[in-house]
Amino acid sequence: MKKLLILMCLVSISACGDGNTEGATKKRVLRFAHNHTELNPSHQALLVFGDIVKEKTGGALEVKFFPNSILGDERTVVEQVQAGSVDFTRTSANTLENFNPEFGAYLLPYLFKTDEHYYKTLSSPVTEKVYNNLTNSGMLAMTYQDAGERSFYMKNGPINTPVDLKGKKIRVINSQSSIRTMELLGGIPTPIPYGEIYTALQQGVIDGAENNAQALTLDKHGEVAKYYSLDGHVRLTDFVVMSHKTWLSLSPEHQVIVKEALVESTDVHNKLWREAIKTSLKVAQEDMGVIINEVDKAPFEELTKAMYTETLKNPKVAPTLEAIIKLR
Repeated sequence: MKKLLILMCLVSISACGDGNTEGATKKRVLRFAHNHTELNPSHQALLVFGDIVKEKTGGALEVKFFPNSILGDERTVVEQVQAGSVDFTRTSANTLENFNPEFGAYLLPYLFKTDEHYYKTLSSPVTEKVYNNLTNSGMLAMTYQDAGERSFYMKNGPINTPVDLKGKKIRVINSQSSIRTMELLGGIPTPIPYGEIYTALQQGVIDGAENNAQALTLDKHGEVAKYYSLDGHVRLTDFVVMSHKTWLSLSPEHQVIVKEALVESTDVHNKLWREAIKTSLKVAQEDMGVIINEVDKAPFEELTKAMYTETLKNPKVAPTLEAIIKLR
């Protein structure tokens, strides 16, 4: 089934335009930029992608990585991918929502009820269709990476109920879905760049933020935010996107290799990810002194139901959301 989905994707993408293809023996370096550290499971899995591509093309294609926002922040790099000056990036559904509103369907609070539903959706024809519809923006979404459930981490006390968010300035990703979710939950959405969160927490510019547990450990936010409340209001997905110009310049053989290698790297990533989250929770609690508390999700879920009503009124997004719900 996976092979069939890949072939379907390749056929539909190739139909999006004509371009010059490279010779099978021409050596070429492809640039892959992103904002994660080298220790992040995302980067580790992408290295596997690079190894597979180099091996299967006999060295004709090599992938050079630029982690740690070396080439710019997430939005800047996405724009470079659009222009073709960067060949690949890994970016969040929140960022891609600004280029194709269909990605907003993946950002609904409490959308994915189980791991099975989540992985089934991201490997389905529903998602492949959304990938292909990004070509109008000069990019192709090629595969995904599980970015985990996002929960609140706070500087001055835990979040037990939505009432605890009232009047609190919470850093969110700069996207319509993230901002709307926070508004419905009663917090004050404060979209600032990710790299500024640590200092903003220190200086009291924000009261808290929301992310998976790795933010506490790899990015050291647990040094200044000592309360992590497991409300899991959204399960974020990252996507690997590729410049459409780059795609059209590859030979059909290399297109298949790149696509299959990226899909294979997703399997590697998701295994690494699950272990990394377990480790991060343990380190945050035992080594950094972060207090972790479970919460009753029902009140949070109730407050965000309005987003479903609003989204289902949007003809550009409703079909994708309905299809995802049917896969439950």
